[in-house]
Amino acid sequence: MAEEKPITKEIADNEKARQTRSMVMLLMGLSVAVMVLTPIVTIYAFRSMTAPKEEPAAPEVLITEVALPRLQVNVADPSGNRYAQLEIVIEVSDPAMLNLFSEPDAKNPKGRQKRIMATVINIVSDKTVAGLLSAEGKRQLATEIKDTLNDLLAKDSAGNVLDVYFSGFLVQ
Repeated sequence: MAEEKPITKEIADNEKARQTRSMVMLLMGLSVAVMVLTPIVTIYAFRSMTAPKEEPAAPEVLITEVALPRLQVNVADPSGNRYAQLEIVIEVSDPAMLNLFSEPDAKNPKGRQKRIMATVINIVSDKTVAGLLSAEGKRQLATEIKDTLNDLLAKDSAGNVLDVYFSGFLVQ
């Protein structure tokens, strides 16, 4: 039995040595894996930090402009000799509103050009020469035309008039 104890001790020592070698091999494998994966993870992290972030595109608002035919309107003047010649551009929110600014015909029965022109003529003819020549008067005229056209076209379209511009403005 005395001989069996050293054999058992040798077996136990061999087993410890094998476990130690396994542990060393495992640690070496983990070290190699860490050394290989560290640059890969670092490169990926830096690329994701510097990559431009895609922002969701904002819904595009289509702005459409329509020019009315040139208008010559007598203005409110005691002498009755003054008139305004206007070129008006109207900005609308919905491109489908463009057909409202043309004359009615078989293809476009909803055309309201004559009604729009008559409305603008009525608004301008109520203004005085002094009111039309001032910058504030022009802004008020544009606002009044915009509000009146929005009321006029509200039942015919889902869009609205966003702004009114004067591309030509002459008072004589």
